[in-house]
Amino acid sequence: MSELNYKINYTSMIDALQMGGTAGLESLRSSRTTRGLGTKLDTEKYVKDEEDKPSLQKRILDSMDKVKKENKSMAERMKEFGVEKDPVTGELVRTDPPIKKPTKISKTSGVTVDSAYETSFKLMDDLRKDYNLTTEQAAAFVGNLWYETGGFTAFQEKDPKVGRGGLGFAQWTASRRITFEDYLKQQGNLSADDYDANYGYLKKELNSTEKKVLKTLRGQVERSGENIVDIGEATEIISDDFFRPKEETARKDRRIAAAEDILQRYKEDRSLK
Repeated sequence: MSELNYKINYTSMIDALQMGGTAGLESLRSSRTTRGLGTKLDTEKYVKDEEDKPSLQKRILDSMDKVKKENKSMAERMKEFGVEKDPVTGELVRTDPPIKKPTKISKTSGVTVDSAYETSFKLMDDLRKDYNLTTEQAAAFVGNLWYETGGFTAFQEKDPKVGRGGLGFAQWTASRRITFEDYLKQQGNLSADDYDANYGYLKKELNSTEKKVLKTLRGQVERSGENIVDIGEATEIISDDFFRPKEETARKDRRIAAAEDILQRYKEDRSLK
């Protein structure tokens, strides 16, 4: 049998399947027995398929549609596991988003946790050096500042109930805010989130109008008889004597929690240096 006759007959077989379905296929088999593969088939007489079965074309399309749906489902499942098919190379690639570090602050200024704690540690170092505070007292002071600013992220009070609200690290209000704003202008129109501006004004108050809190903290050390004091007590002293919030909004439990967290992280950080 020549290659040409084989190709012609093979094409006829496919035509019979497409046009006549199973009936065409049976007739094709019969023709093979009587005339062999070397003879071209007349496919026109195999066009009618069995009425109770779908055509070959429909079965093929249904099968392709099923495969397409299964592929789509598989692609969706792969995507859930962080894997996708590269549209150019066809290779499977990881699409996992970068793992985000857990945070303890969630406000708005764009300050990251790391830089917020760096600010906290610097404040502790400066307070210990300039005012001879214990480590616990310095953490207590910073814990109050942390609470006031939502982790050093909100330097202007949002939706204040009275006046313009708080401003800066200590959320200074009323006349203390006005004096702080004047200080910012005197220092070259610094912003309310500038470290040097905030610590400079904090020192200005501690050296003048807010000396009382330092005296009370020194008394705490004298009562303890050692250089380690209760951080919860120190946090309350600073809240009462320096910040003076209304009792119903003081949330001293949160201030203490912030102070304790900062103290622990400070010790861990300094132990690595």
